[in-house]
Amino acid sequence: MDRPSISAMQPVFELPNPKTADNVEYNPSFGQLREYSQHLETTTEYGSPSYVSRERSRNNERTKNAIDHEFDDVDYELISDAMATLNDTELVCLDRQLGRSPEHSYICRYYVPKAYSRIALSWAKLFEPVDGSPDVDFCTIQLPEWDEIAIRVFPEKGFTAVLGSDYTGEAKKSFLRCSWIARNDRAVSASTPGVNASI
Repeated sequence: MDRPSISAMQPVFELPNPKTADNVEYNPSFGQLREYSQHLETTTEYGSPSYVSRERSRNNERTKNAIDHEFDDVDYELISDAMATLNDTELVCLDRQLGRSPEHSYICRYYVPKAYSRIALSWAKLFEPVDGSPDVDFCTIQLPEWDEIAIRVFPEKGFTAVLGSDYTGEAKKSFLRCSWIARNDRAVSASTPGVNASI
């Protein structure tokens, strides 16, 4: 079987630059995200937004990662097709920090269509604001309107594609998963001479 192209194997490098891409709104405020999701909101008696997602839980059975699974041409084509849609989709992109410890904190970058800003709003409230402009450790794209549910994880790249699900928990899990792997790799590297972390 022929190996997929290098661009498909390195999807993280194909992401739009949120600071320069015309179709990406970078780090909008919580108020802006709520405004973009107004058509999906039910306002509680306390004035807080409430949303109902189509998916009510994570799809573990439709999740594959490049460590425990051997990706084939279908998987790489799926990612390549998803990446190709990003340049033609109005997106919001947020950077948040996972963890407060200097040794175990990570910068997370999340892309989602503007029409699903409610997911970004809910996700961003779970993580810390980013101070300054540090390097990004992990990236996730979420495309809820994809015609099939598929979650593909490239731990060595710190990249996750969440396709076909509008569940906020998929975004949250994508970064937690990569952080667990990174922490484990760092621990192994520290305790075993000559072993390098994979992320």
